Amino acid sequence: MIRREGGTMEFRKSYLILSALFVLTVFYGCAGPTTTRPATDDAAVALEAQKQREYAARESLRNQQRLYKVGWPILVAGLPLCVDRNRWAVGCKTLSDG
Repeated sequence: MIRREGGTMEFRKSYLILSALFVLTVFYGCAGPTTTRPATDDAAVALEAQKQREYAARESLRNQQRLYKVGWPILVAGLPLCVDRNRWAVGCKTLSDG
């Protein structure tokens, strides 16, 4: 590295300035804004929670029905291959509100 007279002092100044800017940028990035929750109505929250539970139950049932539509023919077709390991199936599902 070739050094000129007085060049090292300028380099140190610019290094210190860049280092200070980097540190300030890091600290500024870590200090995020403080968010507050909006005021909500408890009845509206309970209604939305109930809707979400109903949606989840419907979606689960839809996925289960899709699985049965695909899997049941495969199980029936493979029944002769597993004569000693078969069981009865009713084909219904019970749901509860609890």
